[in-house]
Amino acid sequence: MDENTAHASVRRALDVLMSADRALIDNSEPIFRASFNAVISGKAEPRQVAALLTALSMSDYPLSAMLAGARCMRASMRKVTIDKPDEAMDIVGTGGDGGVTFNVSTSAAFVIAGCGVTVAKHGNRAFTSRSGAADMLEALGVDIEAPLERVEQAIAEAGIGFLWAPLYHSAMRHVAETRKILGFRTIFNLLGPLCNPAQIGTYLVGCWDRRKLRVIAETLGTLGAQRAWAVSGLDGTDEVALSSNSACVTFQDGKLSTKILSPSQAGLDEAKLEAVGGGDAEHNANLLRRILDNKERGACRDMVVLNAATGLAAHGRVSTLEEGARLASESIASGAAAGALARLTEIQNARA
Repeated sequence: MDENTAHASVRRALDVLMSADRALIDNSEPIFRASFNAVISGKAEPRQVAALLTALSMSDYPLSAMLAGARCMRASMRKVTIDKPDEAMDIVGTGGDGGVTFNVSTSAAFVIAGCGVTVAKHGNRAFTSRSGAADMLEALGVDIEAPLERVEQAIAEAGIGFLWAPLYHSAMRHVAETRKILGFRTIFNLLGPLCNPAQIGTYLVGCWDRRKLRVIAETLGTLGAQRAWAVSGLDGTDEVALSSNSACVTFQDGKLSTKILSPSQAGLDEAKLEAVGGGDAEHNANLLRRILDNKERGACRDMVVLNAATGLAAHGRVSTLEEGARLASESIASGAAAGALARLTEIQNARA
């Protein structure tokens, strides 16, 4: 694609979005795909990228644009090869909730791995909080920049590996500065978690805005995910909340459905949002150590158990949150969750 073609592609996408014609927008995936290709190839001008991201935000991210963006990101990403990817999962948040909690999804990922479910944990550094998945894992001593073959080994042998997004989505460098200048959440905040390089079968995706849950689940289902759960705490968090109920849209067996999740379904008590507050990477790393070492009691541990239970249910490992919470608690108490972290660290930190 030359620059003139790229510029024309973005202009066509902007024309569609500015038309406010919903039928036209819903049937314009090819136009959006051409515009995303222009953006992530670095051929679009920064002002065009800013205009497109702004217009998409104002249109509330139609399915046609989500599918186009996800297809482009997946086509350009570096692939991770794992055994039985359909049986693997990811638990990830979109961010954007202000970072009021600690790294819940990353913590829950180790508990899920301790239950025998393979986890390809995709993540990045913080953009909207004080500590992203990569920041906390780095504070724990994990080599987040481990080469692909060691990450594949960790997934195979530890049941969990960490995929640091910049190593697998290098094309995103072309939009990084524009996103930073814009200063608001863009469609890429939603697309990133939907593009796991291991091409897994199950996704549990947390989002700050429950109005976006359907398009997240539908995008994943359309792109071939066997099971996709999109969740949003009614307290505004991008995870299953302990302080309130949570909205959930699921895609499984080829169908979309909605449900409400609550801590009581997992046999857990509600707690105030402040009780699961997070801090910087060191704070969150120390908290995770205490949880996995079975030394932490109370709301933070319960929050991890609740989200791990939801992940196990999304995967199909359990049929109820109560059963999932029981397995998650056993994963912690037995040391299996801590063992998953220790083994991941050993493998990803190994030197050739």
